[in-house]
Amino acid sequence: MMWKRALAKMEYLTELKLSLCCFNFVSQVCIAKCNSTSSLDAVLSQDLIVTEGPAVEVGDSLEVAYTSWLFQNHALGQVFDSTANKDKLLRLKLGSGKVIKGWEDGMLGMKKGGRRLLIIPPTCAVGSEGVIGWTPSTDSVLVFEVEIRRVSEFVLCCADESSLLVKKNE
Repeated sequence: MMWKRALAKMEYLTELKLSLCCFNFVSQVCIAKCNSTSSLDAVLSQDLIVTEGPAVEVGDSLEVAYTSWLFQNHALGQVFDSTANKDKLLRLKLGSGKVIKGWEDGMLGMKKGGRRLLIIPPTCAVGSEGVIGWTPSTDSVLVFEVEIRRVSEFVLCCADESSLLVKKNE
């Protein structure tokens, strides 16, 4: 009986290791795409985990876990922000303009539980203006690994000639 548990644990660890290898490989493919362009002028995205369900759209309220790096010397550089060591996830309404444009564009079409790597050029990030206290360098290429943990969709309904926002699901 012990050997069955040991075998099951070994199989689980093998699957986990394989998943991590695939995850790292796919991330490196996206970085290679970035390095192969002479000038990055649009958001590059690469799905790391693809899930089932409805895709997020403009107007959806999201809770997102993320880690962000500066892209330096053709590789991931210094982490400058992350929800990893925070108690709360980032909450945002997609399309509200509360986060950088590249983030909003890059998250469109994702699904709850999905994870995506975004490489965002300065034109879709903070640009030459920068954001005080947010990133140490302006005109930087930024890299985000984002995971959508929760989605709340609202739909416009008409009842007795008045409009109502109704929560569709979570």
